[in-house]
Amino acid sequence: MPTSRLQIPHQLETAEAQRRILKFADATRQNPGTLITNIEDSWSGNTGTFRFSVLGMTISGGVKVEPERVQIDLQYPLTALLFKSRIEQEILAKAGQLLRK
Repeated sequence: MPTSRLQIPHQLETAEAQRRILKFADATRQNPGTLITNIEDSWSGNTGTFRFSVLGMTISGGVKVEPERVQIDLQYPLTALLFKSRIEQEILAKAGQLLRK
């Protein structure tokens, strides 16, 4: 299964960065007009795991919120390989907006 690791720098307190990520996940879950569906996440401290569907493909991975960055590890099914760079760009753009001070 193809994987990638994204790192997004931030200047927020760790708890605030995590709060923003959780708020975004909740808002996306409640918005039926988005391409992202079936969001599941679980957290233990500042580390979380997630799974979501986009265009019928399930993507999973982990998130680690650190003092100066958020690390996101993604696992893609082979069917999502054609969209891998687009998915990464969207995550980086959205995460960059979320974590902006």
